[in-house]
Amino acid sequence: MAAGGPGGAWQVLLVGGASAVGKTSVAYRLAARYSAGITEIDDLQVAVRAMTTAAGQPLLHDKDAWRRLSEDGRLARMLAVSQAQAPAIAAVVAQHIEARVPVVLEGDFLLPALAADLVSGGGVRALFLDEGEEGQIARNLAARDGRAQPERARASWRHGQWLRGECAALGLPVVAARPWADVLQRCVAALEE
Repeated sequence: MAAGGPGGAWQVLLVGGASAVGKTSVAYRLAARYSAGITEIDDLQVAVRAMTTAAGQPLLHDKDAWRRLSEDGRLARMLAVSQAQAPAIAAVVAQHIEARVPVVLEGDFLLPALAADLVSGGGVRALFLDEGEEGQIARNLAARDGRAQPERARASWRHGQWLRGECAALGLPVVAARPWADVLQRCVAALEE
């Protein structure tokens, strides 16, 4: 069983992007459209953390380390945590390819280079959702978490800038989160090109 449209069938659809840009909402809508399951990469992080120790995977166990870092340090840490999770993401993708069970796999720990590698192997499509306005990310975080988080919004915005550049270099589609009313249609169009 495969999902997808004119742009090609897929077993795994990767949806990446920075935190608080609307990935999860879009991913659930895409999963419903394509009759696919959904897995959040955050859940993989929780599982890996539960199965490792701080000595073995220190990046995954010190959840508050980013607060002690500069803006550049926060971005570097986000990328390092993403790299540490890459084997788990690749394993889940491989399992769904082998089992032929379509899934949408979404999260902000998805690196464009990993996505491009997985896409090149066949059966995988990828897109990244982007919110270019730092203020909108701050509003999204406040609405989602019930409090202002300017440092987290700044870190997410910087991560989004980095992701846009990487996706452009690798030829991966980036879809603007707004206007929200037609984001699903724009994501489908990007996938079916």
